[in-house]
Formats: sequence, structure tokens, C-alpha cells
Amino acid sequence: MLLSQSKQNELEKMVRQLDDLDELASQTEGKSRVKGMIGNLSKEAARVQQTTRRLNATLRRLLDSRISTTRLRLATVLREIHSAAVRQAESQPEAEIEVFTEIDLFNGMERPFWQTPIQFEAMELKQEEPNEAERLNVFQKLAGMQRLDWDTMRSNIKSQIEFNERVTLPDLLNVFPPDNGPLEILGYIQLAYDGGHEVDENEFD
Repeated sequence: MLLSQSKQNELEKMVRQLDDLDELASQTEGKSRVKGMIGNLSKEAARVQQTTRRLNATLRRLLDSRISTTRLRLATVLREIHSAAVRQAESQPEAEIEVFTEIDLFNGMERPFWQTPIQFEAMELKQEEPNEAERLNVFQKLAGMQRLDWDTMRSNIKSQIEFNERVTLPDLLNVFPPDNGPLEILGYIQLAYDGGHEVDENEFD
């Protein structure tokens, strides 16, 4: 606040106005102390300004030295580039570049202005007559398909591995003979895969 002369003058004016206040007429010693503080504050403000100026000057010299160093390095690099270019011009390489001037260039983004629309060949639709014999054969195969009881098969596996550390597929089939033949055996293998059990594909029985 006291760094500028105008602020110091304003503070001195305010202190002089203390003598005009009737409430402070008896505070002679206090007013004297306040007036004495003005000089000390002005001196401290001057010291702060001097310190600030010294710091600014030091910082300016530091920045100037860094800029000079950077300029010197840049000039050195430019001289090296120029010297390398001169040496390269004096001893040109023997490499050759062959340019093909008759190659047809193709722009992948280019689109023709207009193209003949694609012609679709009309196909004659025929009404297929159902074959009763084939239909009956399909229904018979569908009716003959066997359904696996997955819940029971999972329960069978769980009941065996609950008390045994290792249960092979033949052991499981001895305890629970398959009702649906090879289809049920394949179902047990699928459950083993799904349940994260060890399946040795190289083991045969």
C-alpha cells in the first residue's frame, strides 16, 4: 500500500486529521507514536522498492544470458547444417532415381458421373407341391429324437465328485448307466467342458 508516493501522502494526511478529533485530544502519546510510524513505514517501503528493482535487474540479466546462449547454440547448428550441405554438394551420391512417366494413375476417391443401372434377371417362381412321404419321414425323425435330462445328469456328476477327488467317465457310467446311449455320453462330456472339469481328449476306453 505504501510503495507509491501518493499512498504515503494520503496516509500522512489521515494522521494529521487525528489532531482534529476531540475524542483523541487526550491521546497525545498515542498520536505521537502513530506519527513516528509514518517515517518507519516510508523507509520500509523504500527498501522494498530497492529490493524489487535489484531482483528485476538480476532476472533481466539472467534472461539475457539465457537468450544469448540459445542464440549462440542456434547459430552453431545453422553453421553445421550449412557446412554439411556444402560438403554434400561437392561430393554428390551416385544414387539414381528412375521416374516412370507412363504409369496410369488412379484416384480411389474418384466416382463416375453416371453408370448404367444394374440389370436384374427375372426368375420365374414355381409353386412347389408338398411331398407327403417326405413330410411323414421328417415328422418320424423328429418324434424319434431323444431328450436328455440335463438336470439329472448334472446331479449325477455332483453326487460322484462330492466324495471322490477323481471320477472318470467310465466310473460315472458304471454307477449311472446311460438310458439314451451315445447321445447321453456326449452330454456328459459337454457338461464336463461347461463345468470346467478336466477332459483328456487323448484317453480312450
